Amino acid sequence: MATTTAVTTRIDATLREVGAELAFLPELVEGWQEEAESSRASWQLEWQELLARFRALERDYSAGALSQQQRQQYRALASQLRDSRGLLRQIGVE
Repeated sequence: MATTTAVTTRIDATLREVGAELAFLPELVEGWQEEAESSRASWQLEWQELLARFRALERDYSAGALSQQQRQQYRALASQLRDSRGLLRQIGVE
């Protein structure tokens, strides 16, 4: 399936942003209690939106819209997300 530049850019951005948030998660959890309630609420909303975008990539993955490199990155991030469930529970997000 041929992909457009806009689709490729959207996929790359989502993968990059999910990877960055998952990498930051241990640090976030460590300082969670010191964060202002408004900051925690804001992060939770942003996480939910980002997670929805990541889950929407499953359609693109199934449709063959991801490059081989994107497919590998998607699978690695999906695994990392599963492994991060405990950390996400600690801050009340899943």
